[in-house]
Amino acid sequence: MTLAQARAAIDQIDRELADLISRRMDLTDEVAEQKRQQGLPVLQASREQQVLDGVRQQVPPARRDAAAILFACLMDLSRAQQYQRLSPPAAPLPDGETVCRLTLPDDPDALRRLASFLSLAGVCPSALQAVRRDGALHVTLQAAQQDEWIRLLSAEWPTTDIQVKENVK
Repeated sequence: MTLAQARAAIDQIDRELADLISRRMDLTDEVAEQKRQQGLPVLQASREQQVLDGVRQQVPPARRDAAAILFACLMDLSRAQQYQRLSPPAAPLPDGETVCRLTLPDDPDALRRLASFLSLAGVCPSALQAVRRDGALHVTLQAAQQDEWIRLLSAEWPTTDIQVKENVK
């Protein structure tokens, strides 16, 4: 196989992957709706682990880590989309909730890194919205009030503009 042929084959696979990812994200909206109707949280850690375990079993041992990383990123994106879909319209802030608005550099990894950070910090936002504008990623998230995760967020992104509004009735 020549370099051009290998690249053409990769390009074909990339087109197929793009279509599959788009279909997967469409189904993510359906999953979010079912979770809303059933009162389930967005993060289902046991389900995500089940998916990762299954993916690791489907690929040769030498590719297991790469496949798991790719699927973890897909699930991060799916979770972020579910949070965005389930975000209620502007409403009074529930007691004990914090709204955090932050502006992140607009790099392709920013939203995935934020979702991973929130997951690792044990933060399950009740609302999350992200918009790319003016060369930056503007994120608004609402979660149970915890000074610790906001401090960790500031440490993770030291140059980030973070604004916090709390309702501590």
